[in-house]
Amino acid sequence: RACPFAGVACRAAECGDGFRVDLEECDDGNARNGDGCSRSCVLEEGFACPTPGTRCRRTTCGDGVVEGTEDCDDGNLQIGDGCTPFCTTEPDCTDGTCVAECGDEVIFAPETCDDGNVRDGDGCSSSCQVEEGFTCVEVPVDPPPTVTLPIVIRDFLPACQDGNSALVAFPERGDAGATPPFGHRDFQCVNRGLQTGAVEATLDAAGKPVLREAVEGVDNFSTRENFAEWYRSDSDVNRTVVQGITLPQLSGAPLGTYQFDSTQLYPLTEPLDDSAPAGFVAEGIEPTSQDGVPMDDLEANFFFTSEIRFFFEYEGTEELEFVGDDDVWVFINDRLAVDLGGVHGAERGVVDLAEAEASLGLRVGGIYEAVVFHAERHTTRSQYRLTLSNFNRAPSVCEFTCGDGIVTRFEACDDGEENGATYNGCTDACTVAPFCGDGVVQEEFGEVCDAGTPVGSDECAPDCQTIDRRCGDGVVQPDLGEECDDGNTANGDGCDENCRRELI
Repeated sequence: RACPFAGVACRAAECGDGFRVDLEECDDGNARNGDGCSRSCVLEEGFACPTPGTRCRRTTCGDGVVEGTEDCDDGNLQIGDGCTPFCTTEPDCTDGTCVAECGDEVIFAPETCDDGNVRDGDGCSSSCQVEEGFTCVEVPVDPPPTVTLPIVIRDFLPACQDGNSALVAFPERGDAGATPPFGHRDFQCVNRGLQTGAVEATLDAAGKPVLREAVEGVDNFSTRENFAEWYRSDSDVNRTVVQGITLPQLSGAPLGTYQFDSTQLYPLTEPLDDSAPAGFVAEGIEPTSQDGVPMDDLEANFFFTSEIRFFFEYEGTEELEFVGDDDVWVFINDRLAVDLGGVHGAERGVVDLAEAEASLGLRVGGIYEAVVFHAERHTTRSQYRLTLSNFNRAPSVCEFTCGDGIVTRFEACDDGEENGATYNGCTDACTVAPFCGDGVVQEEFGEVCDAGTPVGSDECAPDCQTIDRRCGDGVVQPDLGEECDDGNTANGDGCDENCRRELI
């Protein structure tokens, strides 16, 4: 610790010295960014630094252990259960009305702030209360260049060799002698075009779409039980993979408009992030399939569903658009907003939330969930374009209050109304002013020497204004009346306590 002068709290001597003290979140023994602990000793996203002085390590979201910058970790790869696959908190929508959770960047009573994390010491506490010494306000930040959302992908095996065919590709559940993983009757077995009105108008209690009873066995769908498997993880029929889908700011569009656009969406063949290929093809269970479009010589892992969930505070300016194939259903506030069911070519669906406000049960200022359910069921293209406009949040921005007498992590000192010193005190910016003992000679303040901390040594007096020449310093100084100086002030050794020769 460093204790520069009276009246100022002792602080960590230096970030990067390998000792974690005061409000440092970490100290890995260096002052570099990008290795888990920043040059200001703050944890960097995705890292944990449990042992000061040693290297930080990356955390594993989904291992059930909350550590580092993780807000939560429920040990699964689900979305919509309160903790995202990125280990950030989601609003609680269990009773049908979303209530903000601390760390989700949405402020809702009794929260007084929410800066997007659940760490103490940065102005907004782990319980989303403004910390002493800070003020926090909601500030609509400039839209970032990209937005990344978690997307859950479930890979299936087709029960048929090609569309409109009864030829078996993989045995189904219930077939004689069949063992898991089973083929699925809804994949590659039908190709009947757009079919709206296939799902119920609201999600079930688990937040999943429900096939209407009247649609069972009609055109594109087999049974309600089979459909229920599309967006649920079951190792007997699918493989679950979580990736990050990044939507860049749409060029030429107003700020806050983001779009992901792909004419060849095969996330299990070419992942959307830096993860490795996964699913049944990667396991060697399923061969790749060739795109059925002439002149499009592409081998890929088809037959999958995807699910994206995100939360927003409704302002009345939001719009969502989807263009692609095959099935797509968008639910907002648990209510159907876009209906593009069936095995079909690219179709467009759009919802202006202000125009649909009444039917979707929205009110300005409310917190709601949007869910995009999608399925790729047939080997003819895989097109996916999702555009989100104005689904922004305004997280809390917390700033320390210099001059309130409370020293925060970001202040070296705070003497309250006494701030403003230019020497030996605390400045108006809550930084330590030059002082005697800082190892720098401040001639403009009358210092003729400065031996650093602790002040006072054989080389410099405690006031930093005179050399500390004295009896016992080992130097004979006749102008001080010294006849000898043996480096001590003991008597009986030939040079007495006054540096006068003794007769022995």
